[in-house]
Amino acid sequence: MGGSHPIGGVPMFVVTHHVPETYPKGATPFTFVTEGIEAAVHQAKLAAGDENVSVGTASIAQQCLQLGLLDEIYVLF
Repeated sequence: MGGSHPIGGVPMFVVTHHVPETYPKGATPFTFVTEGIEAAVHQAKLAAGDENVSVGTASIAQQCLQLGLLDEIYVLF
């Protein structure tokens, strides 16, 4: 994505074991979360306020499901 989310300006919370030393800087504010999925979802909810939080990738979605962190699931084709 070259450091910019396609929607533009939407904050992204990246769950990772190691924060990269460098990454493409763009219009999207990236926050690297090393404390796990629950911490990432919590931070995303705080940033979203009254808006929805979306999760991406099968692994993250599965972890959210296992922890009871998802309210709804939309599958797009």
